[in-house]
Amino acid sequence: MVPLPYLSLLTAADLDALLMGPTTVDVGSWQKVTQFQGYSAHSMPVQWFWNLVKELNTEDLKLLLLFWSGSSQPPLFGFDRPESEPWTIERLNYNEEQSLPQSSTCSFHLRLPAYSTEEELRKKVLMAIRMGAVGYVNT
Repeated sequence: MVPLPYLSLLTAADLDALLMGPTTVDVGSWQKVTQFQGYSAHSMPVQWFWNLVKELNTEDLKLLLLFWSGSSQPPLFGFDRPESEPWTIERLNYNEEQSLPQSSTCSFHLRLPAYSTEEELRKKVLMAIRMGAVGYVNT
């Protein structure tokens, strides 16, 4: 609870930031703290994925966040908070070329097939996030 006199000291932008969190996505920080299962940071699909993420516009970045975490907003206090659930990219080993990426939003897991080309990865990731698919895959 914030006493009313203190609210007058805040600008509309300050109040918005306090209530809604950051409006920009720190992709470098996000990439730095991401963990891997079945991949490493040097795996080609992972490198292609981060190339794509760095090129996304604000709207698509929010869609990716929504797909991966269930929220279109970046974490309120940043991606690198030690007490937060780790962001993880996991290799999806099922029907790789035909499958779209999957997510477990509660645990911040992105299941990414090992696509054979960067173009295929780009096409499938964009298709998945733009279709509005958000959910939980229990494996």
